[in-house]
Amino acid sequence: MKYMLSLCLLLTSFTLLVDDDNAGQELQGRHLDFGIGYTTVTYLDNKVKITAEQRMSDNKIQVIVFPLEMGVTFNLEHLRVGHAPPRYNLQGKVVLVKGNFVARVSENGPKRRQMTVPVQISRVNQFTVSSNEALIQGNQYREFTPQ
Repeated sequence: MKYMLSLCLLLTSFTLLVDDDNAGQELQGRHLDFGIGYTTVTYLDNKVKITAEQRMSDNKIQVIVFPLEMGVTFNLEHLRVGHAPPRYNLQGKVVLVKGNFVARVSENGPKRRQMTVPVQISRVNQFTVSSNEALIQGNQYREFTPQ
């Protein structure tokens, strides 16, 4: 009976991972590091940093993707404010950033992975990086006002 219970717990844990909308991504080379106002995403040894700031005066949210290596991109597709899945243990509201991570892989060319990344929101008086600076640097950039 003890072994049967252990097996059931193991299968339940596996099923939860498979049913999740980011199923198996941690097992396939993705790693997330969280901080207040940013998440660093590592995929197949390629890194980007995604920041999220909310300006207190008008509640506008700014999201910027900073590639941390040459030839790496994260193409923004959709942004929404919500709560991170419980496994990430993030408190409060986050921006759920959906996009395509394009990683450099030398042998077979670039590898693409669609993913949704939770980013904790940092509340600020003024955005750290202006929209002009973000665009000049060639970063993916969006501003929006949450509903």
